Amino acid sequence: MELRRTLLLGIFGLMALNLATALTAVGLLIRMSPVIGKIVSENVRSLEATEAMLGVLAEAPAGPLDAKAAARFDRALKNAWDNVTEVEERAALTRIAEVQKAALAGDGTARAEMIEEIFELSEVNRHAMRLADDEARRQGDAGAWFAVLAAIASLVISAYLGRRLVHNLVEPLGQLYRVLEAFQTGQHHRRCTAVDVPPEFRRIFESVNNLLDAKKG
Repeated sequence: MELRRTLLLGIFGLMALNLATALTAVGLLIRMSPVIGKIVSENVRSLEATEAMLGVLAEAPAGPLDAKAAARFDRALKNAWDNVTEVEERAALTRIAEVQKAALAGDGTARAEMIEEIFELSEVNRHAMRLADDEARRQGDAGAWFAVLAAIASLVISAYLGRRLVHNLVEPLGQLYRVLEAFQTGQHHRRCTAVDVPPEFRRIFESVNNLLDAKKG
């Protein structure tokens, strides 16, 4: 039973460790996915809206915008409002809305202020993206260190189980082989010693010793 227990402990122990490593790795990836998705769903869309607004303004850098351009600007601004995720965005969007009419009509001062606020809106989202990226990196680093620790644990456990198997299985088999080999070469007094071996081998050794005693007689 001791030998069987050692074998089962080694097999199921390594299986459990590998399963725990795999599940933890999957869990970390699942946690990282929403962080990456957040960058796309929240910040990239806002950046697209700022780029659309700046693109409209670039069409008429020194004069009023026509109705179609003004409509495209309104849609881009609405998209930015619909995707507000940071507190600082509201202040910038509010100020853009306040100077929108004058800026689109060609007021240079209002347009300069609007452009400044659009760039501020863009920077807010870029900063949020950097924070999200840092969080994803931290989780990735945590997963990498867990994999390293799991590998070390697996190595230690494998070494321990390997030593147990050598002591409880390989060494007794080696002793049994040497005794039988010695008997075949005429050394009829050599016997198996059942010291510090599993009970299964102790019984085998006793049977072999009895058989050799009978053959010697």
